[in-house]
Amino acid sequence: MNFLDESGIKKLWTKIKANFGTAIVNSSSYITELDNEGHANIPFVTNHQIVLIDAQRSINVYNWFQKASRGGILETTFAGDFLTGLIFCKSNNGISFLYQVKVIQSKPVFSNINFLSTNFTNYIRLIKKDDNTLVIAEFIQNKQN
Repeated sequence: MNFLDESGIKKLWTKIKANFGTAIVNSSSYITELDNEGHANIPFVTNHQIVLIDAQRSINVYNWFQKASRGGILETTFAGDFLTGLIFCKSNNGISFLYQVKVIQSKPVFSNINFLSTNFTNYIRLIKKDDNTLVIAEFIQNKQN
């Protein structure tokens, strides 16, 4: 790729657009794009992205994670009639990059987990800490009336 050729300009423009604004994607748009375990692959659209879980299928956010820059934010919430779901951040060879904060001996530490179980009352914010760590920064359970 030469910087001034058409391909280079398109790639540069895509990177510039991805760093501004927020994109909203529906998980149902990706139910045919599955990882090797059958989870819907959520693609990278922008560095701040919201996923509306609107299909009865677990999601894998690894593709977003790989392309997001450090500090990238991925938010998830439910939209539709589905009550539960699982969120993964796994590579094709089964390595999980999803971490949650746990307190061990009175100190907060990052603990690797395979998946995050969620339901329609949850809002989740994930932040890319570095190339090996996607941290669950917020996990909010809304009150039901």
